[in-house]
Amino acid sequence: MKKAIIIIPILAFVGIFIAKISNWFLHYDEETNRLINSLMFCFIGVWYIADSLKQSKTAFKILFLVCGGYLILMNFIETNPFLKILGILSIIIPLIVIRRNRKRKQRKELIEQ
Repeated sequence: MKKAIIIIPILAFVGIFIAKISNWFLHYDEETNRLINSLMFCFIGVWYIADSLKQSKTAFKILFLVCGGYLILMNFIETNPFLKILGILSIIIPLIVIRRNRKRKQRKELIEQ
């Protein structure tokens, strides 16, 4: 059962990645491309929401929940340039938080050794 929980997101990621790359060569129509993009953003949003459960700090949990929820929600609302910028920030900010947190942990481990 644990393997299925791990394999399903990996297969979803690979499928979306292949669809995005194949669009460069096969030039899907606009509706198909919009569907692929929606699936990609929903997948990232679900990933952030699931990752929020692993975060130890409450601020990180809230940040990941809000960013993941917005990435899912943005597929169902009318977009304007401001909302697109929020979408980009919702993707980038959690990645920066993860990276900075990882560097802090590594520094802390080096100091302890």
